[in-house]
Amino acid sequence: MMGGCGRGGVVDGDGGGAKGDAERFSVCELLNGLVETASDEKKTRAATRMKKAKKIGRSGEACVCECEERRRRFQVKKKGGGDVKVKGEGRKCKSRNEIRSSGGRMGGLKAVAVITSGDNSIKGSLHFHQQSNGVTQIRGKIIGLKPGLHGFHIHALGDTTNGCNSTGPHFNPLNKDHGAPWDDARHAGDLGNIVAAQDGVAEVAIEDKHIPLSGQHSILGRAVVIHADSDDLGKGNHELSKTTGNAGARVGCGVIGLQSSV
Repeated sequence: MMGGCGRGGVVDGDGGGAKGDAERFSVCELLNGLVETASDEKKTRAATRMKKAKKIGRSGEACVCECEERRRRFQVKKKGGGDVKVKGEGRKCKSRNEIRSSGGRMGGLKAVAVITSGDNSIKGSLHFHQQSNGVTQIRGKIIGLKPGLHGFHIHALGDTTNGCNSTGPHFNPLNKDHGAPWDDARHAGDLGNIVAAQDGVAEVAIEDKHIPLSGQHSILGRAVVIHADSDDLGKGNHELSKTTGNAGARVGCGVIGLQSSV
């Protein structure tokens, strides 16, 4: 456990002694505004510690809540005795594991998918980066496509035992109709179309808040699929418009896995 978090992460008051403990506020208490009597100086010192923690990659929310979870029913004694009134005493904070799986403010997660096709004519790689605001960024390049628009989706399964055909339907945990990325009614995996230039190369640059790398609806272990035709975004009159966007055959795919930090 690093300084600025946990039991050792405290900001001391002045003075103190055997008969009268100095104020000792944990960093998480100060930053969450739980201690009403904390001075501005102590809050500033706590914020400085948290800033240093973030610089080495520790999540601010995880740090705060991990500490608060351990100390959710606490009393802080001020110099001379007596209790300091605490806001929200006894409230439940998410545990570290809940924070890690919540997809909340846990930025920094990265994943990758290597794209292949049955005849190996379509290749590429896609890099996924979950940002601190919950939006996942996709960047990459796919080669070997026919020029034009191609449906681009996250599918429910990471099963490629039968090529791209065994990756299941679009990832749709909320059981909605197929739609455009900007629609309220859409599959989580509906990412619209990518565009292949005349040389068959598609440069992918997508940001979407419905495809987290953590939490209940994580896309890790699922598949990204490129289709032969354009996705009509659920607006066509075809019988498949509301399920697949009538995007045609699955011409390339790859399983989304955590990226090496090396």
